[in-house]
Amino acid sequence: MELAVGHEKKNINNVFNTWYLDNKEVTFSCKPFKGMDICDTLIIGGGIAGLSLKYMLDQNNISSILVEQNTIASGASGMNGGFCSSGWSLDQEIIKKKLGLKKSKEFFQISLNGLNWLKSICKECSPSISQFKEGILNVHFSEKIKYLETLSNKFNENYGVNNIFLKKEDLARIINSPLYSSGILDNEAFQFNPLNIMLYIAEKLIINNNSIFEYSKAQKIKKKKSEFYIEISNGGVIRARRVVLATGGYLSEISGININKYLFKFITSIAVTEPVCSKTFKNNISTNYAIHDNRRAGNYFRFLPDGRLLWGRDIKSVGKLSRNQIIKGTKKDLKKIFPSEEKNINNISIDYAWSGQLGYFSNLMPLVFKNSDNLFYITGFGGHGMNTAPAAALLIKDAILGADRNLEIFSDFRPQWNGGLLGKYFAELYLQWLKFCDL
Repeated sequence: MELAVGHEKKNINNVFNTWYLDNKEVTFSCKPFKGMDICDTLIIGGGIAGLSLKYMLDQNNISSILVEQNTIASGASGMNGGFCSSGWSLDQEIIKKKLGLKKSKEFFQISLNGLNWLKSICKECSPSISQFKEGILNVHFSEKIKYLETLSNKFNENYGVNNIFLKKEDLARIINSPLYSSGILDNEAFQFNPLNIMLYIAEKLIINNNSIFEYSKAQKIKKKKSEFYIEISNGGVIRARRVVLATGGYLSEISGININKYLFKFITSIAVTEPVCSKTFKNNISTNYAIHDNRRAGNYFRFLPDGRLLWGRDIKSVGKLSRNQIIKGTKKDLKKIFPSEEKNINNISIDYAWSGQLGYFSNLMPLVFKNSDNLFYITGFGGHGMNTAPAAALLIKDAILGADRNLEIFSDFRPQWNGGLLGKYFAELYLQWLKFCDL
């Protein structure tokens, strides 16, 4: 397949101030790109995919420049729930059915490589920055407990992991909800502060050279013989042997790039309560594990260092979410999951509420691809990007160093046309159907 060469910090009623911004431990800023420069590799996008790739290229002495149209980590990479686990947005079992166990194991190991890379970054900085805690608990609504336990044991056997299956009575000691029937504890997965870590990586990258530029939008990409000429806002021009498109749900129109017709942009939201929430829920949540349920449009939540509850919810492809809608939906979720706390939930103050965009392809797998023009794509990680984006960056780095064949494993997951305007509405109908099935 050939794809042709050819966060904005918003406050416009769908992206609001986040808890991460108000509590960040790392201050980072850099100038816009101006003038002209030459490099081996130009990276477009200052989220987890672009930053991790630049970090890897710097370690291998490959000259690179990273441009970000807004500020570093201003998109989903800096405002997500702070969960990092192995696997992909596409369920591992579906990968196995499509490609067989051998290839599924390869994909799982690739995802695990990304998790371990990000974990190493978190462990090298101070705990106040990373806010790193191991353990993510996946909870189930289904009453088919024996079946779920069998699946969990088989998963452990197939992929060489040691996830712990928790039956209802064991789960109730950790999280007490009449809706949760069982759970799976992954002690290799972890929670962290995504904005702090993104800024920490960026800060490390500019210590020795100024090769990251904010408010520098790539406007046009042209190929002339063996070089790319990239026109940057502010009148700048960068010449590069190769270009890596490392954007996600905030992908903007770039002349010479034709990818928007493949990508779906979904919206999800997060709310953060007042600090007293850990005491409010002490009879229902007696763990510091991050928790998510197994529904496609499900909930994910964890306690923050200051005692607040972070609550992620919902996914949609049409419309925007106001702050009031996020707060109302969050309280509705909380009362459904913890009905015994309805009175307390009604009185809880939601201090932060924001939404963000996720980039998905219809196959729920990212585009990790190099075309014949030496243009690389590393995008579309959806809601599972904190491990898979660094995982893909490792493969792109290897390809740049000469191991192109490592990218071939993704050849079975080429994106399809998203259906244009109608596709967005069909996607919304599908999401609504999933939510109905989750009831």
